[in-house]
Amino acid sequence: MCVLELIYHHHARYKYDYVGANFGLMISVNYKTYVKNIMSDDRYLTFVGAFGAVACSFSRFFWGFILEKKTFKFIYYAISLLNLFLAFTISFIEQIKQVYFLYVILSYICYGGMLGMFPAITSQIFGVRYGPQIYGILFFAFPISNLLQFFIVNYV
Repeated sequence: MCVLELIYHHHARYKYDYVGANFGLMISVNYKTYVKNIMSDDRYLTFVGAFGAVACSFSRFFWGFILEKKTFKFIYYAISLLNLFLAFTISFIEQIKQVYFLYVILSYICYGGMLGMFPAITSQIFGVRYGPQIYGILFFAFPISNLLQFFIVNYV
């Protein structure tokens, strides 16, 4: 493989990871904000968020069970493709309440799958002794990156 091919694959993978992993996180935090000008029923949107949180919780068990049967790469690509589909089609369905509910639930399920698989994979890769420590360091990147983003957005 030449250097240009390596650079292409490297950038393509990061674009794929961004859409695959971060759409569920974006929707889980902004599902109300995304449709605030379209849907004014706050009770319904709270209901959607509550069911999404429950779906996220149960999906971790589901994805963990699937992880025992299939490879991490297969599941990761399946979740990423579903998130890719949801991310690029959500603008077409945002006015349909029932379909928006389904999209938010599926986004939460994918987000739970991402969060549910990584502890097992880090322990599998780095061993039982170091896996949880490394996962803790990786998970600690969320608040640090959010704090950094806050300072960049507000002060730069």
